[in-house]
Amino acid sequence: MNDTSRRDTGLVALLALVLCIAGSLLVEPVPAVHDEFSHLLAADTFSHGRWSNPTHPFWEHFESIHIIHQPVYASKYLPGQGLLLALGQWLTGRAIVGAWLAVAAACAAITWMLQGWMPRRWALLGGLLTASHPYVVGDWGHGYWGGALAACGGALLYGALPRLGAGRRLSGALACGSGLVMLAFSRPLEGLLIAIPAFAWLAWPRPHPGRRPTPRQGVAIAALCMAGAGVMLHYNNSVTGNPLRLPYQVYAEQVATPPVLVWQQERALVRDRHERIAVFWRDWARRAYLEAQTPAGFAKTLALKAQHLASHYLASPIVVLALLAPFALWWRRRKFALFGVAALLLLVGLAQISWIYIAHYMAPGLGIFVGLLLLAARQLRCWRRHATLSGRALLNLLLLGHLLTSAAIWPGFLAKPEWALERARIEQQLLEQGGRHLIMVDSGRPVAYDLHAEWVYNAAQIDAAPIVWARSMGQAKDERLSAHFRGRSLWRLPLDAPPLRLVPTR
Repeated sequence: MNDTSRRDTGLVALLALVLCIAGSLLVEPVPAVHDEFSHLLAADTFSHGRWSNPTHPFWEHFESIHIIHQPVYASKYLPGQGLLLALGQWLTGRAIVGAWLAVAAACAAITWMLQGWMPRRWALLGGLLTASHPYVVGDWGHGYWGGALAACGGALLYGALPRLGAGRRLSGALACGSGLVMLAFSRPLEGLLIAIPAFAWLAWPRPHPGRRPTPRQGVAIAALCMAGAGVMLHYNNSVTGNPLRLPYQVYAEQVATPPVLVWQQERALVRDRHERIAVFWRDWARRAYLEAQTPAGFAKTLALKAQHLASHYLASPIVVLALLAPFALWWRRRKFALFGVAALLLLVGLAQISWIYIAHYMAPGLGIFVGLLLLAARQLRCWRRHATLSGRALLNLLLLGHLLTSAAIWPGFLAKPEWALERARIEQQLLEQGGRHLIMVDSGRPVAYDLHAEWVYNAAQIDAAPIVWARSMGQAKDERLSAHFRGRSLWRLPLDAPPLRLVPTR
């Protein structure tokens, strides 16, 4: 990479970082999704130098969505996002800094990837479009549930392809291995889908036989992958007691979550201690899976997924270029057929997932889709109808529309639901008050409030935390829990009696 290319990637990373910081200055980035709390638990655990935490003696009061309590207390997710947030917590005391750095790295990686496939100015344009995308900097950079790590991994993998081969440096191999590890630590299923075309492209005898990794490069890629596999096996063993068993699997079996893929067999229902959690999984989350079992229902879920993806990625006039991508791909730039196959395979894979809200699942292919967009833009720029209508003018108009639209919809990605702001306000109020507190959350009837508004999440070291959130389980059990936390101020928070307010009990 020459100095100009480094300057471009640095500029893109700086722009992304500035926009992430600006968003957090406008609106405080508080967790508002179940996944975010789970990743924050992982970050807090890792920042204390542990892979998992001992099960609390009163763990039943602390059960929540996406959290494991048996055999240990830990997040159910893969460790990638938690490690990033732990880095931010370790560096500055704020986990959100890890998300900022991940977004900046992902945008820089996409720029670097594009530099290997197209002229420098087009690669820079792709990086700037990514760094100014409202979903990337407004959601990934203002939340805790990730996306940037997988996008970075996919970009490093595809950026390494044109940089492998005889006479080339080892940096391409290191990028390839690092990208595969990032995908495995964040989104392994989607990462596998985009990795298959990449390795098929390397193995194909034509048109680039010289692009195959040399033995030295192959050893570097294998070494990084083996190191990543070793870390993952150790993490699995620390959480589940089995190196080959993921925490995700343990949680799914304990709670009987709906299958991830629509064609998988549903698990037998289990009795849950908390109706609140049971209603979430067996009513709301299971609904999409059951609906997809019929052809008409599957078509409906596909339409909802397409609508969800479009609202997050394509809310810009520049999406017009996507309509030109197939033509540009197959007839003008045959070497970019790799990108088209990878994008198609990823979209087909996303269609098999039970959930509807899958925007961040597409993160591994973000660089690929940006590449296709730029390919279409290059073809549009060469088009001319007559003296007053040219592709260059239309492209400039689309880019201007993208900037204006991004600025207009960016605040929408920063918005947080009212309950999340209220939860953060309560915590801040009690911290300013000082002392140690136990909040007993009385859920009431699950239908009485938002199923996505989950209040009971805690730090890695529950007993040492200044504020502990617990689920009320009846007078006898609540009294035993209160006795365990003697010396703390005791509060009750009824959720089915608006307006919400803390009721002092002790």
